[in-house]
Amino acid sequence: MPHLTFQVAQDYLQAISEELDVISKASGRSVSILKSEVDEISRAQTLPEMLERARIDYRAPLDLAATGFDDDSFDLVYSYAVKAHLPDVTLRDGASEAKRVLKSGGIVAHSIGLQDPYNKLNGGHLIDFLQYSESVWGFLNHNSVQHNNRVRASQHLSIYTDLGATVLKTHVNVDQASRERLRVLKIDRRFDGLSDEDLATVSLAMVAQF
Repeated sequence: MPHLTFQVAQDYLQAISEELDVISKASGRSVSILKSEVDEISRAQTLPEMLERARIDYRAPLDLAATGFDDDSFDLVYSYAVKAHLPDVTLRDGASEAKRVLKSGGIVAHSIGLQDPYNKLNGGHLIDFLQYSESVWGFLNHNSVQHNNRVRASQHLSIYTDLGATVLKTHVNVDQASRERLRVLKIDRRFDGLSDEDLATVSLAMVAQF
């Protein structure tokens, strides 16, 4: 079942319309042209019509490891707030699939949250989920609504470099309170060898090129 609703799409379009200056600077396209395109899309009366006007081929659900797209067919693969919710094997298989469908020199760009999804229940500590063994975390994290992985920033980057990608840019948010928390928190052995900075990183933005 598609997860996108007409209302959500309208909300996204409204958010885009409020950032046309930023989009113009990044894309090199004039604000007036961007505004005319947004206005054209906003006249849609249904979700299918909106997607057609925006020239979006929306497919959901879709197997990230076997998308069915042709080889060398995309310039860019990106995600926002998605990778934290994928099983480890799907992260690797999805990256391999991205490499397959990207043209030579193609770009991947991802914004990834790395904090404990249940931090509101443990006093706001952002990395406490790193203390649990795989079996305990699997039990706590077993639900049909949303999977949560514990992959750290360096491990996300390694998935792509191991496939031959070159990391062009990263931005990490190292939480200082979490660094202090490491003094008293016993981290599971799964994370042996990772630096305190890596363990205390609570978000990652990355751009890499194949």
